[in-house]
Amino acid sequence: MATSAPHTLKHQYFTVGKPPLLHGSVGDFLVIQKRLTREIECLEKQLLRLRQQSSGNQKPVLGTYEEMIHARREMLDQLTS
Repeated sequence: MATSAPHTLKHQYFTVGKPPLLHGSVGDFLVIQKRLTREIECLEKQLLRLRQQSSGNQKPVLGTYEEMIHARREMLDQLTS
């Protein structure tokens, strides 16, 4: 199995493994802020759908979505503080 270098590993919206944005432009900041906001919105919609369709065995999945939303909110708060 071939392994990818960290800088080539892709997430749905972000490239994972690159160093954090330290001296980026305001445009870069706004792009990241917009992407995080969009991810939070998408995850919240998915979580709502899962809760509506939820059976008892989906508690771990619901918890995972809640954790992903929380982590992105924390990142967004760190960017804007």
